[in-house]
Amino acid sequence: MTGGYKTIIFLFLSFWIYESKAQEYDFSINWAGEEAISLTVNTQEFSALNVRLQGKNQKITGAVSAHENTQFTPYFPFSIGATYEVFDGEKLLFSFTPQKELKSPEVKNVFPLADELPENFLKFYIRFDQPMATGHVYDYLQLLSDAKEIENALIPLKPELWDANKQLLTVWIDPGRIKRDLGPNIKYGAVLEAGNRYQLVVRKGLKAANGANLEKSFLKSFKVIPRDEKIPSLDDWYLKTPSKNTIDSLSIKTQEAVDYTSHLFMTIYCEGQQFEGEFIFVSDTQISFVPEKEWSEGEYKLRVASKAEDLAGNNLNRPFDLDLQEQATISEQEFYEISFKIL
Repeated sequence: MTGGYKTIIFLFLSFWIYESKAQEYDFSINWAGEEAISLTVNTQEFSALNVRLQGKNQKITGAVSAHENTQFTPYFPFSIGATYEVFDGEKLLFSFTPQKELKSPEVKNVFPLADELPENFLKFYIRFDQPMATGHVYDYLQLLSDAKEIENALIPLKPELWDANKQLLTVWIDPGRIKRDLGPNIKYGAVLEAGNRYQLVVRKGLKAANGANLEKSFLKSFKVIPRDEKIPSLDDWYLKTPSKNTIDSLSIKTQEAVDYTSHLFMTIYCEGQQFEGEFIFVSDTQISFVPEKEWSEGEYKLRVASKAEDLAGNNLNRPFDLDLQEQATISEQEFYEISFKIL
């Protein structure tokens, strides 16, 4: 690579090139990121090299340079997918079509990462390595038991629940089958049963935003354990604090597995002011906070909004499957805090 430009040799390796006529010419297209910025032909035997759009007589404006080879650099990058013809004077030498190879998408992770999930488990989060096409994702998702699809297990929400980058998809198991005594639960029964194994399958063929297909199906296998109906408590959490005058991370160990989005409901405060930084999901039971600046000696608070949930959708105020007939005391507290010191 030279000057930040990525040169791809078109010998049927990483890019597709349509060539016509003079096959003996060895050429390459030079790329800067996603732009095709120049053409290099590995010979100097030209008197008047010029490039035109296929079927057009007008020459594309650009600069020609000749050293060990000949390079044509258009004033504006070549258009992806357009076919160009290369001439020496009026003699047609060959044609080419800049066409970057489509990178197939991959499933990077499925959250939660645990291979044991409670019987009343609520949500999967599927992270892809690139933006995905939207609108038909549920045609490629299945929840299996004994290699058979469980009907009406996943809710095909419209619109689909993607993050802003279209790389993280939230998939809900039907809450109506989790909450007991509701219609779907009575009609179909619970989706998951303790003691059994299940597989979430993302089938091959699911399209990325660039049009490429998922080439290989992805499978997450897990075992189901008994229901979790306990409200999570910060009393069970443990903080490993960094030292002052460092930018080391604060480690938050939750003991109980929490929902993947729980870190989005956390903030750090110091003397009443928000202490800026980034919360990073490490595992189902660990979250790290990376500060933007050094820790100063003093007292801090980790604040967690009551919306933070465990894997069964129980938040810090109430269980997900709440029996409304019971006279239970339900907190309306907006957040909870853990105090800690930096020394």
